Amino acid sequence: MTGFLLSRINGYSGAPAKCASKLRHLMKDRSGVGSIEFAFLVPVLMGIYIASLEISVGMTVDAKVARAGNITLDLITQGTKTTKAELKGMTDVAASILSPFSAEDITLVYTGISVDKSKKAKIDWSWTSATNNRAFTDGDEIDIPAGLKIANSYYVRVEITNPYDYLTSLPFLGTDKTSVTMRDTYYMRPRRGSQLDCGDC
Repeated sequence: MTGFLLSRINGYSGAPAKCASKLRHLMKDRSGVGSIEFAFLVPVLMGIYIASLEISVGMTVDAKVARAGNITLDLITQGTKTTKAELKGMTDVAASILSPFSAEDITLVYTGISVDKSKKAKIDWSWTSATNNRAFTDGDEIDIPAGLKIANSYYVRVEITNPYDYLTSLPFLGTDKTSVTMRDTYYMRPRRGSQLDCGDC
């Protein structure tokens, strides 16, 4: 149909003929196709690059958070007793492990847990870096993994959380979320003795 119209227009002279010539030239012109394809691909490629960057850095932070919780708990369980001052010092240890990432909002919660002969787990003592004080009520029952419910056993638990702020923001994704909280929980038995006491917790 287009060819028929162009052929009919070609029968005329003057302005219509010039318009027909320009229209034929425009339909055959392929210059700039690469630029158009590039314009479509750039947002996709940038999205993939930013997503891969955020995921890789986020995984690194998560691994460091896990390592910080594990190492600080390992240090605490090497003794027979601990104090608030020692537990508070673990925040500096965790911060050094998390470096060069921020640890300003890191939270550590340590809990001494005793399991009685009926396999009920109860809180012996607790401490949180958020308040430098008790995190839970002593004597309350607490849920622990089924594999740890061994009669007359004792554990120390650490719960570590640290927010990770995204390096970039993607407003076109329709979200205003700018961070994600990394968290891990570990249980360990005291290395020396049957339990670990915290006199001022």
